[in-house]
Amino acid sequence: MTTKNPLLLLAYATIAGLWVGSQLIDIHYVVHLMLLVTAILYAACHMSLTMREEQALARGEKPDDDDDDAEKKDDDKKEGDEDTEEEDIGPPQYETLRTQDAMQFPLLGSCSL
Repeated sequence: MTTKNPLLLLAYATIAGLWVGSQLIDIHYVVHLMLLVTAILYAACHMSLTMREEQALARGEKPDDDDDDAEKKDDDKKEGDEDTEEEDIGPPQYETLRTQDAMQFPLLGSCSL
C-alpha cells in the first residue's frame, strides 16, 4: 500500500534531516529529541495501521467501507431460518491495535518523554 501522505513524507524528511543536520550544525538537544521522537512515532504508527490493514486482508476480512452493508446483512440473517442457530467458526481472532489507539499513541508517547 503506497500512499502519498504529506505528513508521513515530512516525518521521514525530519528523521533524515535531523540525523544529517545534527552532524553539521549544533541543534539544541530538547528540540532535536522532540522532533526526532515525534517523527519516529508518527511514522511507526502509520506503518502499524498499514500492517493492520494488510493482516486483516490476509486473514480474509473485508475492508470496512460501509456500515450500511453490515446492517443489511444482520437484518437478512435475522429474517432467515430461525431453526438453524449454528455459529460460524471463522479464523482465530487476533488482538490488534484500534485506529483510535494508534492515533493517540504519538501524543501519549511524546508527553511521557
